[in-house]
Amino acid sequence: QIMIMKADGTDLKPLTHFTSGHSREPRIAPNNVNFCFRRDGDIYEGDLNTGETKVISDPQIEEKSPYFSPNSRHIIYTAYIDGKEILVRQDRLTGKRFFFPPMGTCCQYPQWVGRLSVPPNAERIVPGAK
Repeated sequence: QIMIMKADGTDLKPLTHFTSGHSREPRIAPNNVNFCFRRDGDIYEGDLNTGETKVISDPQIEEKSPYFSPNSRHIIYTAYIDGKEILVRQDRLTGKRFFFPPMGTCCQYPQWVGRLSVPPNAERIVPGAK
């Protein structure tokens, strides 16, 4: 489960209530209203006030390492597509996903920074296209 508590270790309570599986990599959004996490290869988003959660990523693709944008509008995460790890930016309001070109052999633990540089020889992957 994903748990939350006060900084002094008191008032421990669960945010999720799953009966099986593995939840990990929790992140609280800068808006202090939402949270996200990885669960069994999918990215979930939840509401800190209600504890309601939902899958936001593509169930057909394995994803990990979610992270919120500074304005809480987007979540970035890593996806495995056609044997490559690529970075995905997902708009929380529209659900639209942008798949960044691969940047080497792997892409782990993305962080949100002011500017992203993509190598000039990077290849763009479109899920489902061959």
